[in-house]
Amino acid sequence: MRQAAHATVSAPRAKPLKRPSQARARFTVQAIYDAFVRIWRTEGWEKLTTRAVALETGVSVGTLYEYFPSKQALLSGYVRHCIDALLEAIDKQVVRASDLPWPDRVHRLLRLTCGIDAPDLPYFDAEMLALEHQIAELKHHRRVHDEVSAAWSSAQTVLSG
Repeated sequence: MRQAAHATVSAPRAKPLKRPSQARARFTVQAIYDAFVRIWRTEGWEKLTTRAVALETGVSVGTLYEYFPSKQALLSGYVRHCIDALLEAIDKQVVRASDLPWPDRVHRLLRLTCGIDAPDLPYFDAEMLALEHQIAELKHHRRVHDEVSAAWSSAQTVLSG
């Protein structure tokens, strides 16, 4: 049984070095995230290494380090990726889904936010969440709260309008 949720994350709190802007870089980072999730699900946090992710992805360790200098930075980047995907899904499937009646949109908003029946959203589990609070700074939690609150406010405006 994996013990990822009980693992402690060593200091310092690492952050991704940069976000991909060009199509090729976005493709590379997505491949890195996909490998991260595959290794996470089979091996757990303790056995996940940046070297293993690079090997699984087929990119050089140097390329991976351009974005993620540590596995903590990789987790941090992946969490941000998950939040961005959630915000995009809320906008697309709730706010701009004018063809759906409001009860269906509310239902969809709740299920998306809770990660229920959301196959289009990236994989995220309780073990990742248990480690995430050790990596992110309080200001990042506040920013995500504000962003999700704003998405809900946009949905509420559309649903009540």
